[in-house]
Amino acid sequence: MKKNLCLIITLFVCFSLSGQIINCPANNQKGYKCGNVEEKILETIARNDYEMKSHFNVRLLNRLRKDSDNERAAKIIELCNKVLNDKDFWNALENYKGYKYAVFENDNGKRSISGVQITNSLINGNPDDPSRPSKVDIPIDIELYGASFRMPFETALAKEIGDGKIYNKKWFFRVSPIDYIGSNWIHEFSHSKGLKHCYYCHEERDYSIPYVINRIFVEVAKKYI
Repeated sequence: MKKNLCLIITLFVCFSLSGQIINCPANNQKGYKCGNVEEKILETIARNDYEMKSHFNVRLLNRLRKDSDNERAAKIIELCNKVLNDKDFWNALENYKGYKYAVFENDNGKRSISGVQITNSLINGNPDDPSRPSKVDIPIDIELYGASFRMPFETALAKEIGDGKIYNKKWFFRVSPIDYIGSNWIHEFSHSKGLKHCYYCHEERDYSIPYVINRIFVEVAKKYI
């Protein structure tokens, strides 16, 4: 009887902790400023013999209105292809130890994921699918919106609303370094594969998978720009 009671209590605690991990914070974290994380992730990841089994083909799905925007987009796409075909990106994504909100969500609900499940999600949209297609096609559909200059107190740079498009503020796309824009595109693409982050200004947002993708992307991109 006592053993059964202990088992029930243990399971209850585990489920309770699991729920705490998966649920986003309800409010902004007092005194915390989002987006100020500085890490050298690649220096903390063992350079093991990570095997690249897939080749990634990132491509722009649509044409933008201005020729100058299309020229810039082409440079960003080229950089995305270089980063996603670099084993350091995937090795770091799988082996990063600082995740505080590593969550996958689909129609069946949310679940915490880790390690190779993160790669499975980003490639296959399923944490439990370890298959590695020889070629992974990543179409990027970009729409520019908003003003060509940054408005006072503006914080949003881009968004993904579930319609298959990535929305970039015009000023962000035209002024920001291409590695930051490329990292944003792959961040937003990760949402379409079920990878989530918190929406309040909280450290769990900065240490969620999509925001860690931002930082890893920028680090790897330094090799190429």
